[in-house]
Amino acid sequence: MNYSSEFSGIVRNDSGHIIQANAVFLSWFAKINQTAISGGESNSDLGNGETVDENNLLWETELVKLLLNYPLPQGVEMYFRIARRLVNISRHTLPHFITNK
Repeated sequence: MNYSSEFSGIVRNDSGHIIQANAVFLSWFAKINQTAISGGESNSDLGNGETVDENNLLWETELVKLLLNYPLPQGVEMYFRIARRLVNISRHTLPHFITNK
């Protein structure tokens, strides 16, 4: 597979293989549990409005905790976007900018 579109700042060797990159874009996907949702164990992922099972919401919460506390080597920066985190930030930020009239 060709993953070069997931990298930036690519350096290649003489044979064209990637030997260095300045950044990488990683994606994680979780499969929702339709049985749990149909059994009532669901919630709305307010980040995108999709119905999500509770285990996935818990998984996102734990992933945020892990990434926020992950020890990075000096000079390495990490940025991430997770729907659950966007909701949490929005709940604290948006009320300050939105007023009901």
